[in-house]
Amino acid sequence: TVDAGSGLSITGGKFLSYMGYEAFDPINMDQISYANGDLLGGPVPAYHTGVKFDVTKGDSSFGAALVDSIYSVGGPFKGDGDFKKPGIEAYYTYKGIKDVQLWFGGLQDTDGNGAVYDFWATYAVNKTDTIGVEYLKKESDGYNWLLSYKTPLSAKVTLTSRISGESSSVAD
Repeated sequence: TVDAGSGLSITGGKFLSYMGYEAFDPINMDQISYANGDLLGGPVPAYHTGVKFDVTKGDSSFGAALVDSIYSVGGPFKGDGDFKKPGIEAYYTYKGIKDVQLWFGGLQDTDGNGAVYDFWATYAVNKTDTIGVEYLKKESDGYNWLLSYKTPLSAKVTLTSRISGESSSVAD
């Protein structure tokens, strides 16, 4: 990653997808499992290989990526290794409302799987508790949704509650 100044950074190589309220990497997760069993083969990819740029100006951020693939037959830890059928991802986030973050992103591959659109929001109820909501629309096949609440029970223990669902003709 190169800091190009004025809020712009450019990254080349292997990096995480922008998509999804729930983090893919366990160190950044609020919970210990994924909603709807989407760790492998869900609507949100994990790692990509490619180039991306991110810009932050005031309360807004924007990013876009050109990647070797959106989904890989090799699993979520890498792309397909070539740019014959690349994919694109982009997002916009806004933090200008007190205690709220709004995030909208999308992706498109060139393998005919259709676009995916993702919206999530967080609200800091107070200094310790957070509500998260997400709605993800799969152009080719249904949608996913999520509602979560995170609150500390003590200085060392935090409770995260989550309810989620999906509508898909290929859901298990």
